Amino acid sequence: MLRWDQLPRAYGEFAVDSGPFAVAFDGANIWVTNSGLSGTVVKLNASDGENLGTITVGSNPRGIAFDGANIWVANSASGSVSKRPIR
Repeated sequence: MLRWDQLPRAYGEFAVDSGPFAVAFDGANIWVTNSGLSGTVVKLNASDGENLGTITVGSNPRGIAFDGANIWVANSASGSVSKRPIR
C-alpha cells in the first residue's frame, strides 16, 4: 500500500522522543525525527502506531525524506545528512 489514507485507521497519540519535528512515510511505516537532545529517528508502524525501533542519527535532526529504499535525515546541528536503509 502506498497511500497512508487508505490504511486501517488507528487514532491516538504515539510516543516518540524529545522534540518531534518532521515525518516521512515509506509505504508501511512513519519515520519521525526527534530534534531534541536525543538525535534520533523513530520508526512507527503506520497501521497502528507501534514503535518499531529508534535509530541514532546526527545532532538536531530536522528534515527527513524517503527515496524508495533509504531514509535520509538532515542533521541541523551537526551539519550532516544521514542515510539509513529501511528494514
